[in-house]
Amino acid sequence: MDFAPSKRQRELQRKAGEAAAQLHPLPDVQTRDFWTLAADQGWLSCVDETGEGDALTAVLIHEALGRAGVSRSALFAMGAHLFGVAMTLRAFGKAPADAYLADLTTGKAVGALALTEPNGMSDAANLGTLAKKTDDGWLLTGRKTFVTNGSFADVLLVNARHPEAGTSAFSTSLFAVPSKTPRLRTSVIDGPIGLRGSPMADVMLDDVRVGPEALVGRRGQGVIATLTAMRAERSCILAGFVGAAERDLQAVLRHLSGTARAHQALGLALAEASAKLEIARWTLYRGAWSVDHGTDGIRTPALTKLVVARTLAELAQTLQELAAGAGWRDQMGLATAVADTMGILTASGTAMVQLRAIATSLDR
Repeated sequence: MDFAPSKRQRELQRKAGEAAAQLHPLPDVQTRDFWTLAADQGWLSCVDETGEGDALTAVLIHEALGRAGVSRSALFAMGAHLFGVAMTLRAFGKAPADAYLADLTTGKAVGALALTEPNGMSDAANLGTLAKKTDDGWLLTGRKTFVTNGSFADVLLVNARHPEAGTSAFSTSLFAVPSKTPRLRTSVIDGPIGLRGSPMADVMLDDVRVGPEALVGRRGQGVIATLTAMRAERSCILAGFVGAAERDLQAVLRHLSGTARAHQALGLALAEASAKLEIARWTLYRGAWSVDHGTDGIRTPALTKLVVARTLAELAQTLQELAAGAGWRDQMGLATAVADTMGILTASGTAMVQLRAIATSLDR
């Protein structure tokens, strides 16, 4: 297993970081200007020059963006778009990918993954969103929540249950639904503590009609399609956060340069923070490598998300504490980092969701 970055990947990473630093500040993530810029810079690409999937390269690029100062909100929005939506459509290789993938990778369209329901569930047995067959396609009814990019996305991937199929593993499907479809409504969720620049939304579907081309894969492949989305998103979406954590660590090192040398305990705490950052980085790289090589679609993504999210949240709190008053006053953005990393502990599945996925592999 070799997931160390190649010379080409390092060069792409360097260019991305330099461009992000020069373009700072970036346009608001809710504007088309942001997505056009991101696409022009190659930040939304999920394929290499041969046309093959390349999650590790995308991860390295997003890591560089975080290190260069791109906000965690923007990084999370791009991650949801790229890893949750674009890579999922590309994996199935047919309509609706043909209709949306080009626009998603060129910034002409923004994607959102709409899986979680108000009851906190997204599995087949608990899905309240229903898909009823019609003569010309499907009728979707239900509600989704905590949808990143949901309020300004152009296409949403929605999982729904076929009521006549019961609650079996083949009772659900995934649909690509244009946001301007009649009877589809979105509303921004107020009150999140972190990631405020990347608002989440409720999505309401009230007898939303879609054609047969909206089906991702085949009828009954909802679990497979959802796992495909989760494999890429859980494995890769925190790439930019790893880069941002490195940026924060370097800022604290500079802030405490003289003090750390004078107080051994402080220096050791910073050394431990650096070690934890490396744990998150190499866990992330292994997760991306696994996506590219098609290995284990359940345990490895869950393990990656759990370890990286928890490590980054702990690291953010440690750095904010070490900076003392400067951290409390949010100098260097350290208090904001604590709030932002709080959000990633639950996004793409809570710790309990990840642990359940890992636990299923222990019985095999």
